[in-house]
Amino acid sequence: NDKAIIKYRFSGQDSSGDEVTEGTYTWKIGKQVIATGIAVSGENSFDCTNFISLGSQKLTLSIVDDAGSLATKSWTVQKVDIRLESSFNDKLTYPLGEVSFDYTPYGAISKDVHFKLDGTEIYKVTTTASGIPMAYNIQPQTHGAHLIEAYITAEINGSVVESNHIYKDIIWYDVTSDVPVIGCVSSDITVQQYDTESIIYTVYDPKTETPTVTLAIDGKIISTLQLDSNTQTWQYKPTDVGSHVLTITCRDTVKIINVTVQKLDINVEPVTAGLQFDFNPVGKSNNDTNRLWVYKDNSDIKMTVSDNFDWENGGYQIDENGDQYFGIKAGTTATISYNLFADDARRNGKEFKFIFKTSNVARADATFLTCQSGDTTQIGLQMNVHEAYIKSSSKSLYVPYSEEDIIEWEFNISKDSDIPIVMSYEDGTPCRPMSYTSDYSFTQETPAPITIGSPDCDVAIYRMKAYNTSLTTKAILSNFIADARTATEMIDRYKRNQIYDENQMLTPESVAAACPNMRVIKI
Repeated sequence: NDKAIIKYRFSGQDSSGDEVTEGTYTWKIGKQVIATGIAVSGENSFDCTNFISLGSQKLTLSIVDDAGSLATKSWTVQKVDIRLESSFNDKLTYPLGEVSFDYTPYGAISKDVHFKLDGTEIYKVTTTASGIPMAYNIQPQTHGAHLIEAYITAEINGSVVESNHIYKDIIWYDVTSDVPVIGCVSSDITVQQYDTESIIYTVYDPKTETPTVTLAIDGKIISTLQLDSNTQTWQYKPTDVGSHVLTITCRDTVKIINVTVQKLDINVEPVTAGLQFDFNPVGKSNNDTNRLWVYKDNSDIKMTVSDNFDWENGGYQIDENGDQYFGIKAGTTATISYNLFADDARRNGKEFKFIFKTSNVARADATFLTCQSGDTTQIGLQMNVHEAYIKSSSKSLYVPYSEEDIIEWEFNISKDSDIPIVMSYEDGTPCRPMSYTSDYSFTQETPAPITIGSPDCDVAIYRMKAYNTSLTTKAILSNFIADARTATEMIDRYKRNQIYDENQMLTPESVAAACPNMRVIKI
């Protein structure tokens, strides 16, 4: 979207012949005042983008100096909405023949609508219509996927403006051919490191309704899928900076996507020392032949699900923000075969992190995660929809939170050789603590795995990780930044936590400099 910026020069002399250095300006549209302020001698500018509406309008500027002298000037500004929309469905396949491409141009001026097929312009139509659905019949193409690109150009006041571009990959099929076709508008893309790129693709295999597809990065297969739907989404979240080649393969047909991954301009890495497992659903699919997760560094740690698990509505899903999660619908369960409380947390320490959301809650006291064991006293972890309990042999730590929100929750058990304390965290911030003594035990005699699921709510898992050691406050903060689901959020978390000095020490001076609105008192 272009900005409507008016530039003007202001100068003047008072009755003594001295230069007027500033004046009070007033901008109006008709009789309505839209802005006031101070204009300085020389060049000034005013951004009227947010004040004007579609069509033509007259803007008037008046400037008054200290002596009361008035100067006025007016401009006529025209705002035009030039864009292109299309509801054409490229998830369908089309037999060899003409294909009708629907489109709707906007902009009440004369404009050209351009159509390119596989990079070559094949048609251009001039129209003044705005908001009226139109169609262009594309001539038959060969068996395969062919990329159509449509956009608008128009000349306004001697300048050529260009609308948004629409891309659709049309699949034509020849009934006599058994060659698979892969349609995907992505070809050369640029992605920010740690951001998730949703790559949508459609596969047509004349030999089967459930084609087998492999996804690979730089020649390394990362997923093999048995498709039950022709159109799928590849959630690609890169960590390695530079150029990469992604491929989508169905039998002998290969779709190549060239990716440039731009480095995130912050230095942040997740903590790996002591990491026992890290469950991250990003990039996985319910159609994976190995859809049940197995930890890459230890095949003994894996996920199993109940016999009635709902892979249609649960499993790997994408939420309204475009973030991927693993969903466990009410009445089903998933179990991760890691014994969280098998070792001695007092001697070794322990850290457990869980990013989750509970929804469709039928009971306020519903338990959705359990990892506890004991004949007389339960030791371990119990998570309900409104609170969690970290249970020792002597006492429990109660930690409240909410339903229907994405909660980034964790607890850290410090070694008894350090400060013997259990601290809970939400969004990287300490919450409730519990001190412990030598008569507390966090070790289960019969170790239990982690079971997630409830008859009374749905659970979404965005991330889960466990350490067999305690983490420092800085390590927990590093994980909080690195575990952000988008690069934008990662940068935001990083910037708002830059409160240390050049020696990475937390001092009153560094806090005061980073948080100017906070009162810092040195005693």
